[in-house]
Formats: sequence, C-alpha cells, structure tokens
Amino acid sequence: MTKSQELLVQQSEIREKLNGLLAKETRNEAEDAELRELTAKAQRIEPELRAALVADEAADLEARAAAGVVPDAETRERETLARGAQVGEFIARAIQRKPLEGREAEVGDAYGCPGMLPLALFDVDRPLVTETRAVTPGVTAQQTAAPTVPFAFERSAAASLGFTFPMVGPGQANFPVVTTGAPAGSVDKGADAASTAGAFRLDTRTPKRIAGQFEIRVEDVALFPDMERSLRESLMDSCANALDEGVFNGNDASGALNGLFKQATDVAAAGTAETFGSGISRFAAMVDGQYAYSYSDIRAVIGSDTFAAYAALFNNSLKGDISLFDYLAGKLGSLRVSNRVPDTASNAQKGIVTLNGPMAPLRIPTWMGVEIIVDPYSQAKKGIKVCTATMLVGDPHVPHGTSQLKEVHPKLS
Repeated sequence: MTKSQELLVQQSEIREKLNGLLAKETRNEAEDAELRELTAKAQRIEPELRAALVADEAADLEARAAAGVVPDAETRERETLARGAQVGEFIARAIQRKPLEGREAEVGDAYGCPGMLPLALFDVDRPLVTETRAVTPGVTAQQTAAPTVPFAFERSAAASLGFTFPMVGPGQANFPVVTTGAPAGSVDKGADAASTAGAFRLDTRTPKRIAGQFEIRVEDVALFPDMERSLRESLMDSCANALDEGVFNGNDASGALNGLFKQATDVAAAGTAETFGSGISRFAAMVDGQYAYSYSDIRAVIGSDTFAAYAALFNNSLKGDISLFDYLAGKLGSLRVSNRVPDTASNAQKGIVTLNGPMAPLRIPTWMGVEIIVDPYSQAKKGIKVCTATMLVGDPHVPHGTSQLKEVHPKLS
C-alpha cells in the first residue's frame, strides 16, 4: 500500500468517527474533546495527503519513464483520481441506493462509465497506458482505444491461455487481422521484387453480459473502510469466475459468449488409454513451426481427472521418475487445472489448448465498468445482502481460429 493510500484510509476512518459524533444530539465532555481532536487530525492529514499523492505520482512517472512508457496528461489525471477512490464507497452507495458523489463519481465519469465501478480500480497502482490506434480505412463503426487490464483477471484460467483483456469504451471492439502478407524473397540483380496486394479482415466484437455474485453481511457495512482489500478480492473473484465460465463454455446463444469449446474443432476421445509417451506426443504434435515454434508456445487447461491421471503416469513404470504432468508443466508455456472443462465421460476428458507463436494476441474485449446490483430481500432473515456484479465483455478473439485453438481429448483409463 502506498503512502497516499494509507492516508486515504486514515482520512476515511476519521470521517466515519466524525460523522458518528456529529450525528449525536448531545455529547459529553469526553466526546467533545474527541471531536476537537479528530477535527485537528483531519486538518493535519489534508496537506500530507496532497503531498503524498504528488510524490506517488512522480514516483510512478519516473518508473514508467525508466521503462520507456510515459502516459499522456489525461491518463495521469484519471490515475490520480483512481488512487483516491474506494471500492467500498461504490458498494456502500449501491446498497444504500444513493447516487455516487465526490471522487468516486468523478472516477466513473473519467473512465467513461458514470455510476459504475471502473475496472481500473482493481489495481490503481498498476499503470494504465492508452494504446492509440489509427482508424481502419473503410470502416464506419466507432473505434476504441484499448489499454489492457490484466490485473482484474490475471489468475483466471482464460489468462493462463494467453488471453489479454483490452479495455474498450462505448461502441464495438474492432480487431484487424492480416490474411495475406506482403511477399518477400531473393531476386536477381535488376529484377522486380514480387508484389501482391495485402489483405486483412476486420473482426468485430459486441458487448455481452457477464454476472457474478458475492454476499455482504449487514454488520460489515459500517466497516467498509477496513474491508477495502477484502471487497476488491471478493469482487474480482466473482467477476473472474463468471468470466471464465462464459469464456470456456458459452454456447453463443441468447447473448451467451462464443466459448472456446464452441469455437474449437470437436475432437473424438482417444481410442487407447494415455501413456507417458502418448501424452508427450499429443502436445509435441502441436509444435508446427507456424503457430507454435516450441513447447513454450503451447498453453493448456485440463481437468482435475486428467491431472490425476497424468500425475500417476511415469516414464519409469512407477519407480519414482518424473510424472507426465510434471514433465509437461516444465515444458509448456502454461499447464493449468480448472473445473471449467467438461466432466469426464466414458473415461475421457476434454481440455483446451492455445498456440501462442503468432504476434497477434488472444483477446477478450472488456467494457470499462462493473455495475453493482443489490438484493436486500432474498437472505434478509440472515442479515445478508446479495450483490450481483455485472460487466460487459466480448467473445474471445482468436486471430487464427482453429489453427491456433485446439481441443485435446485423452482417454484416462
């Protein structure tokens, strides 16, 4: 936590105590003394907080300058606002059914999602650098800038496959993909170079709704300033879990995402049970020199049953040699176990693989804000309020389709 964040937490705690004392119709001598002391503390914090914000911003700019990344003035202003905003305030206002005020309202407006919780608040210390893109010729749809926000979903199974999450503003997201590149080759002295028209297609993505839930006890509402980290973690976990489910298993119907298992070519189960050698061959065959240049370009997500089978397969007939899972985990770019893959059927379980050799990234466009909808009734007798976090994302974009997205289906026994 930065110095400015520590001071903001102190400021919030003091403000809460002051409000409690000021709300009393009568106060005793001790309470009057506490009120004076808190007022003095609040006044002392203000200049210290301003100095800390300036110092933190300067340190951040210095670090980015050293890395060769310098944000523009508008980006710096948004980030300064974000550092002083609290996720707890967004949730508290939603629970109280009150409009946002102050810094939180300004942050929502600055990130183009008024009244909503900007995804940028999930990690205000990490730089958010705007990626400026030229308008694609001949395209009339609105174009959007796309700073990436991996921090909200960095532990998701989708992220382990190499997907990034570019943030987009109002309008559809557009991803140009080169389909015919410029030719190159050796030519004789004085001969013309080969020439052909380059070609590309424009892939578009429109927003679809993803929702996840988390619960808050009424007793905790008064403690929001002290629960900031827990609130962020709960909200991030909720969003990431709901996103993963749609990314892997969306059926592309009725507003659902076009999930990876829907996009990938369906593969029949292997005819014989997996062995140490067949497991290696299964993934080695994907190193094609075009979409994967080595094992490190392969990223895979498998199920827990596949993990159990691979962890029990040894090259040395169960005599303590390295297991198939450990071997692949040490070779592949990523090998992740997730419950997002289909259940085992007929002793076989599907998994999903991405090939990350091409420079064009795998992307899931994410619109900037999260809406918090509160249900105070369903579990009212338990003193629990259910919060639904709703965000908008687009279908997973795999630039080279099934050449880059593969399904595996090993037989486990």
